[in-house]
Amino acid sequence: MIFKARSTMTSALNKLLFLLVIAMQPVYNLVLASNTMTDSTIAPIKTIKLASLEWYPYQGSNLPNQGVATDIVMTVLKSKGYEVEIDYLPWSRQMRELENHRFDGILGAYFTKERTQKFIYSDCYLTSSEYFYKRSDSKISWKKLSDLKGYKIGLVRDYANSPQLDNADFLHKEYVNSDIANIKKLLNGSLDLIVINKKTAEYLLITSMAPFFNDIEAIKPPLITHKLCILFNRDDPKSKQYIADFNQGLAKIRKDGTYKKILQRHGFTP
Repeated sequence: MIFKARSTMTSALNKLLFLLVIAMQPVYNLVLASNTMTDSTIAPIKTIKLASLEWYPYQGSNLPNQGVATDIVMTVLKSKGYEVEIDYLPWSRQMRELENHRFDGILGAYFTKERTQKFIYSDCYLTSSEYFYKRSDSKISWKKLSDLKGYKIGLVRDYANSPQLDNADFLHKEYVNSDIANIKKLLNGSLDLIVINKKTAEYLLITSMAPFFNDIEAIKPPLITHKLCILFNRDDPKSKQYIADFNQGLAKIRKDGTYKKILQRHGFTP
């Protein structure tokens, strides 16, 4: 009788323990999932510091989401766990500061072969076309650069134009520090032509230069269409990881439709 009582008690205890294990299973699964998520999907926040330019409508501290280029770059980097810091500086200073490792990268830079000696690029995330602009009452046209001999051409200092134009020593080229300065010189007759990004010219001519909207115009064909990328210092050991993360994130937002939505939000054609 004693043995039977003990057997019955043991059976009841085992049954109770079994029921307790079953009852605790959801809690265990939740804890396990939480631990797995912490280990594999929640990465520590990383900070990346980028230099940028007041270059409308692509980049600008006063633009919605700081412009289409900034919107794309920040969306991608934040999706990869980065906290993004942006400082706005003149272009020439950006290049010096990047070379001296005061920034991790330059947010928007045209790809040029010359720059690859010191710097490396992310994948391209936008394209941008440069045009010659003239006064609307001018008869200047061109098919090849030699057609422009004898004209005064305004460029922005340290901007990448086209290799052919940059190396065309037979042309008269004058340099200033901004696109607006060039537009003003074109309007007052100090220059015959300027080189400027078409969307930048259109933006300036409906905002700060609106009274002169009909006074200057682009000359076809475009001088060059550039690829816009993030520029990183070649000898920074972190640069390759930045590029790998950005390129992976960019491919993802192109695929899931986010990239197209960003372009449309800023009035750009996908």
